Amino acid sequence: MALPSSYSEMYPNRFLKADILKGQKVTLTVKNIIGEMLTSDDEKKEQKWIVQFVERPLELVIPKVNGECFRRMFGNDPHAAIGKRITLFPTKTKAFGEVVDCIRIWGSPDLPEDLPISVKDGGSRKRKEMVMHKVMPDRKSVV
Repeated sequence: MALPSSYSEMYPNRFLKADILKGQKVTLTVKNIIGEMLTSDDEKKEQKWIVQFVERPLELVIPKVNGECFRRMFGNDPHAAIGKRITLFPTKTKAFGEVVDCIRIWGSPDLPEDLPISVKDGGSRKRKEMVMHKVMPDRKSVV
């Protein structure tokens, strides 16, 4: 058996992780958004929102930053995101006092043009300026 290129591949679960993207952007179609109680590392149960995709069985837990990107791109009704394509990219963020890998939304081929947005930056009160990019639809999925 060949050694996988990431620990997420060595120990797979149902969720998409940043290292699975191998440093690449990937465009996937939203199949559904579901709510579920998940248990955190400290054994607390929390309500989380999860995106399911048409192309792949891996799911993505949506942090508030990504939820705000969905809202700004597709409107206030979460149902409007179903059937839309989103482009994800791996990056890093500060969480729990350390820098960790994460997945953020780059944009969508379904946007008519680039869309500047402002989102709350993690646990701080500061707002972060971002751009949801109009993505050319020739991106290949790596997950």
